[in-house]
Amino acid sequence: MSLKKRFVRYKVYLDRSRQYSIYAVFFMQGATWIGVFATEQQRTWLREHAVVSTVIGIAVVLIAHLVIGRLEYISGLFSEESRRHSETNPVTLDIIERLKRIEEKIK
Repeated sequence: MSLKKRFVRYKVYLDRSRQYSIYAVFFMQGATWIGVFATEQQRTWLREHAVVSTVIGIAVVLIAHLVIGRLEYISGLFSEESRRHSETNPVTLDIIERLKRIEEKIK
């Protein structure tokens, strides 16, 4: 396996692991904010109904991510980022180069 492909593979691994660490940080921040702003009665209720409050928290986070993602898509930032990324992605460049060579051989 070429060195370039190894770097790309490891970069994908790091991006995925970074995403999971972002989720962990988000939940820690949520716990901190609840601890700061919730009253003792509210914290007791959250502890007693941990399953329900966790499901509600995940649902709220998921909905917020979907709304943010949709706004990003509507605004056009996603397509611009995707276009720029595809132009510099080594795997995509390698595929384009191979296609050009095949096209030249056919002609």
